[in-house]
Amino acid sequence: MNLRVFILSMFLYISGMGQDTFEATTGSIDNPSNASLMQIEVWSDISCPFCYLGKKNFEKALDESGYRDRVLVTWRSYQLNPGMRTEPGLSLYDFLKREKGWDKSDVIATEARLNQAGKAAGIQYQFDRIVVANTMRAHALLHFAGKQGKQQQVGDQLFQAYFTEGVNVDDAASLVRLAGKCGLDTTGLEQSMSSGSYDADIRNDIAEAERLNIRGVPYFLVDRKYAVSGAQEPQVFIDTLKKAFGEK
Repeated sequence: MNLRVFILSMFLYISGMGQDTFEATTGSIDNPSNASLMQIEVWSDISCPFCYLGKKNFEKALDESGYRDRVLVTWRSYQLNPGMRTEPGLSLYDFLKREKGWDKSDVIATEARLNQAGKAAGIQYQFDRIVVANTMRAHALLHFAGKQGKQQQVGDQLFQAYFTEGVNVDDAASLVRLAGKCGLDTTGLEQSMSSGSYDADIRNDIAEAERLNIRGVPYFLVDRKYAVSGAQEPQVFIDTLKKAFGEK
């Protein structure tokens, strides 16, 4: 999804449109080492405010439903704007004005609605602190974290760093510090990000999204059969999980 579609999705979300639950096209997936766990794949991007909101609502649903220990969640990579240039000195307002001709008042009005939704989920968006940055290295860190079973923790910290703390998620040193805070063994992390060791994995995730006809994020794929698209309320995730487990 390019930036134009992303901005449109902000208005669709605010108006309650552009979200649905549906039966997904089935496809093959490698058998996990623990076949008793329900496989859930989530495509998202660190720069997507709805992905952050969706993650919070999804995890609340896992806790409220009691399914947390019965699922294996894999966070897949997706980039809203793969060609984004990292520009630490450029505000989000100026970026949107330059790229899309948005007035600052329009941006502020949209952010106010997102702030309201975020507060309900425990998120403190600080849009004025956002560093305009390419998210490729952030996704590399998520893949690195996946090798150590810490994708969830790292994902939480990345979203908070981007949307609340004003961290440049394209800065390798900042990402290494973040990984250390999450308890990761960071040996070789900076080198792997600089050398593009995970670029192929990231592109494979994006290619898989295209193959599955995924047109927007966040996108939650349950057991390769049911999907939830968008930052839905926790009950939508609970209902989907119940249906999937009922057929397992």
